[in-house]
Formats: sequence, structure tokens, C-alpha cells
Amino acid sequence: MILAVISRGGMGGGDIKLYLFVGMMLGYKLTLLSIFAASLLGSLYGLGLVAAG
Repeated sequence: MILAVISRGGMGGGDIKLYLFVGMMLGYKLTLLSIFAASLLGSLYGLGLVAAG
């Protein structure tokens, strides 16, 4: 819930429910790692798209 508020609309209710399930399956340490990895990969992909034009 806090991440949805911090992201200012970048995450919706479905994302919160998804990460609730992910958190139950992986635990909090691996959940935080998965959020970091998803953000990193998304940023790299976005930079690649910007570079490609």
C-alpha cells in the first residue's frame, strides 16, 4: 500500500494484490529483491527504447 502511495498512481490495486501473494510465497526479503529487479529491468528496457528512438 505504501508503494502505491509513493509511486503516485504508478501502481494500482491489482499490483498490490499481486505483491501480497508474492510476499506470502517468497517472504519479505525476496519480495523486496523482486521489486528491485523488476524496477531495474524495466528501467534498462525503457532506456533501450529511448536509445533506439
